[in-house]
Amino acid sequence: MFHWGFKMKIGVIGLRSLQMEGGIESFCNYVYPVIIDQDHEVTFYSRKKYGGKSTWMGQKVVSLASLNFKGLETLSYSVLAVLRAILIDRIDVVHFQAIGPCLLAPLVRLAGKGVLVRHVGADWERPKWGRFGVTALKISEKFAARWAHVVVCLSVEQAEEFRDRRNPRGSVVVIPNAVPKIDPSQDTKVLSEHGIESGKYILSVSRISQEKGILELIKAYEEADLNQRGFKLAIAGSMIGKESFKPTVRRYSRDVAGVVLLGTVPRSDLPTLYGGAAIFVNASTHEGMSFSALEALSYGCECLFSNIPSNHFEVDSIRWFDSGSSESLSIEMSNLLQHDRMKDERRNSQRKQLHARYDVVKTAMRTREAIDLARNKSRAFKRSGGSET
Repeated sequence: MFHWGFKMKIGVIGLRSLQMEGGIESFCNYVYPVIIDQDHEVTFYSRKKYGGKSTWMGQKVVSLASLNFKGLETLSYSVLAVLRAILIDRIDVVHFQAIGPCLLAPLVRLAGKGVLVRHVGADWERPKWGRFGVTALKISEKFAARWAHVVVCLSVEQAEEFRDRRNPRGSVVVIPNAVPKIDPSQDTKVLSEHGIESGKYILSVSRISQEKGILELIKAYEEADLNQRGFKLAIAGSMIGKESFKPTVRRYSRDVAGVVLLGTVPRSDLPTLYGGAAIFVNASTHEGMSFSALEALSYGCECLFSNIPSNHFEVDSIRWFDSGSSESLSIEMSNLLQHDRMKDERRNSQRKQLHARYDVVKTAMRTREAIDLARNKSRAFKRSGGSET
């Protein structure tokens, strides 16, 4: 690792709140505790509307205002975050989480700061975005390719697609998501509070949005008549918000007996929810690299995933169904629930395979190297008098 002889200041832009569930928030909670050391000081820029604390693990958290309009929230927050990072906090490297905030990458680069982008996939393919959102995200990706010193992709396939699509000027490195080794919990109080019983529910943990396949999952659960067999469907994810899809999920779930909407679940309750699930299902039609899927594998859940490319983790025990097909999902859930729960030997093998390939310490160390590389490139650019090196 390169040592600068002073404490490097890193600014993390793109998260909502470190206390919330979400891919960016999970990345920060799992990876940054390993990155933070005597050579790296981190400032997290969160969004005031989501609440949260002013410090986290001894590092500063700055809560910023944002416009409460679809398509403008991220942009307005990002403008304030970048200006604060450059003018007040004197950040050395800005770590953009996802491509959304990268419209501000030129400003960071022109200020002489390192630009690192964690690119989690083609976000414009999500159904929630209209024409304006799709256009803005595609421009953001172009800016990431043009202005970032380093772009991190989650898989080799994603990196190749990004290179072919944008021909980036900076370095492109592959660093997969990862989760720590955490043992499942059997706190029956947590389960009883939600009205579910250990070993008697199918679990989904995700954002409540169209591409997560929530409606297909509820339909498959109904088609398989699993409530009559004593299994509930527990869906964890915030139901708060103005998104039109959430009321649809509420209405549909009320009509299907056995569906339990858990809402926002505290991070401390997740070990119990994963530990008690008969099956964990990821029904997404579009993903980056799902942290909830990695968590479920780490906790030793019996896992059933849609067969999209980003769900193809290198773990032998995963079962698959055809993405977007409630019929295929219904059949596979029924088949899995006809068998006994995963034995300890297979569970331990699953966890060993997962952490050999998706190790959080390795991911953190490689992320730290990417941060150092972005800083190194920005300093080399300034030493060269502003010409590309």
